Amino acid sequence: LTLAGERPVLANETVIVQSYKCQVLSSLLDEAESRSKGKVREIAFPVSEAAAQLAKLRAQEKKLLEVDGTEVSDSQVAELSAKLRNLEKTRKELLVQGISPPVRFFMETVLDGGLTHAVVAELGQCLASWRKPRLQPLIR
Repeated sequence: LTLAGERPVLANETVIVQSYKCQVLSSLLDEAESRSKGKVREIAFPVSEAAAQLAKLRAQEKKLLEVDGTEVSDSQVAELSAKLRNLEKTRKELLVQGISPPVRFFMETVLDGGLTHAVVAELGQCLASWRKPRLQPLIR
């Protein structure tokens, strides 16, 4: 775009276009972030977070069982067993609770229009744009 054949006219700011779905998801994630004290995943996706923690503890358990030559203390085994039992109990409680608003939104979106490539791409792009400003300080 030029003005009377002169130099191009450039916009001062980049225009960001978001769909209604993206706006809703962003607001739900912002709300979860404000309540999470830095642990959004625990608030927005509690069952996934518990599963990740369980996988880490299982890996620790496997390492303890595979140790050759060095003795594993009873206290290490007892501590790990207590963590596993506590996490399993917590995970079962999480499964009984209602789902978080971001997960509910995703499920409703998929149930309304089906899980199409367009929906996945749109929500993926929205999530990426929501995460970008939060990741920038970590990349620098």
